[in-house]
Amino acid sequence: MERFDAGNAFENKFATNINLSDAGDYSISTTSALTVSVVSHVSLKISLQWLYENEPALDTGLDVIAFVQAMNPDGIPGSGDERFMTLPSGGSKLVLGSADARKDKLSGRQLSSSSSDVLDEIGEAV
Repeated sequence: MERFDAGNAFENKFATNINLSDAGDYSISTTSALTVSVVSHVSLKISLQWLYENEPALDTGLDVIAFVQAMNPDGIPGSGDERFMTLPSGGSKLVLGSADARKDKLSGRQLSSSSSDVLDEIGEAV
């Protein structure tokens, strides 16, 4: 923490986590904050936090689902020619089991543009 005087300060925190068994699995967190004394007992603190997760979190135990519709070409139930046709939605819900999946990544461009928008807004407010 860097103090400018008794009531004003700037602080910057940085942390990183790295999986030693998989170097591609890491995260970074940094927080910058500016504290300004408004009056003797009131201060204003403005902070900006940036979080980055290189390998998104793993969702476990997700249901694998198919939406199906029974097709019976000859119209005679139990004749052995019945088939299932998969549908994008609707029909009957058939749970096939469970699986693990990674959440979607955010692109670096989305993160930097939102950070710069926040910094522009702070600059306009000051």
